[in-house]
Amino acid sequence: MFSACKSEYEQLVETELESGVKYDSLFLGLKFGQTRQEFFDLSWKLNKSIGLQPGNGNLLEFVLTPPSEEPSPIKMHFYPTFDKEERINGMDLKFSYSRWNIFNDLHSSDRLVQPIIDTLQNWYGKNPFMKLTFEKEPNEIWVKVDGNRRMAIRKEDDRFLEMKITNLLDQNKNVKKK
Repeated sequence: MFSACKSEYEQLVETELESGVKYDSLFLGLKFGQTRQEFFDLSWKLNKSIGLQPGNGNLLEFVLTPPSEEPSPIKMHFYPTFDKEERINGMDLKFSYSRWNIFNDLHSSDRLVQPIIDTLQNWYGKNPFMKLTFEKEPNEIWVKVDGNRRMAIRKEDDRFLEMKITNLLDQNKNVKKK
């Protein structure tokens, strides 16, 4: 009776967590549970092998290979969140077109939503993204939950989409940022 009161999203989270399936894989060999030192060591190797670069602030930058119909290469900026044991428990990401400028909406974050969702769906498979809206949130949020791994994407501004990947099993632990 009470399950009818739960949103589609809440039901999905409950079902996925109850499945007991755990996904630790993030991307580029990064995983939930890796130590801070393992993250730095892997980042160094990725710098040498695929050109992973330092980006704005503490973020690392990787240029995604865009589909041929994309108007500009897509940049992915990221940095993990760590729990109190200094292990990765999440990832903060930002996506933007490399040719973005304020005078050309061809490279705006609005046009970036679908290519990013398509890319991530291709990478991770499983459940599709669902669009959520909230009264106090001006932008839509697209969410994907597979087992313990949740991805949430929203428009930050005209240039960037922001995304958070969260290990739902670690949600109640103390988070130590960067």
